[in-house]
Amino acid sequence: MRRLAEEIVQFLLNQGFVIVSTLDKDGNLHSSCKGIVKIEPRGLVYLLDLYRGRTHDNLKRNPHISITAVDEHKFMGYCLKGKAKLLPESEVRSQ
Repeated sequence: MRRLAEEIVQFLLNQGFVIVSTLDKDGNLHSSCKGIVKIEPRGLVYLLDLYRGRTHDNLKRNPHISITAVDEHKFMGYCLKGKAKLLPESEVRSQ
């Protein structure tokens, strides 16, 4: 896990949402908008998935994920790539 620069943490926190991309069972890309709950500079990003639909199912099969955020007015953005871990609700509430 790589540490996130403070500039990236602040950029992500200032966005209304991020685009999360996962791979479906056939290896096709699936993208969905998610809200950021929390970011830890050590490299952990906590996302909220209210519906537990395709993104949730995809991550159960394959944890590889990318998180993309853009500021269309400044024409800049970031894409973080890594592996996700699904947390049970009980563990999230204790955070």
